Amino acid sequence: ASTGGVPGRVRFPDELGAKDVGDPFGRCAIVRALGASSGSLTAKDLPLVSTFLLKVLGDEDEPVRDAAMRGGRAVIEMHGAEHVQQLLAVYEGYFDRQQRTGGSSGNLTELQADNVRQGV
Repeated sequence: ASTGGVPGRVRFPDELGAKDVGDPFGRCAIVRALGASSGSLTAKDLPLVSTFLLKVLGDEDEPVRDAAMRGGRAVIEMHGAEHVQQLLAVYEGYFDRQQRTGGSSGNLTELQADNVRQGV
């Protein structure tokens, strides 16, 4: 089934309101690969990658969330000193949106939202 233009790609929890998000090992591998490539990221990549990792913290599977935390740490260790304001903007933006919506995190359940807060 197509997921909006890219056939056969792995879906993460907030896409299409999906409950069946595919193979957790595949999701974990994608997130680990992203963390391992943190040295190749440019300043332009940081907001997108950080936003993606932030969303993955809401994944239903603990190994995937753990990979997102490790990937986020790798990005921060590699780029945090030089790009602290850019990275903080992503995380502050998440909490600002959460505060404006009264703690609601879009399609996330309360458990998923808690996982994101803990991961950040």
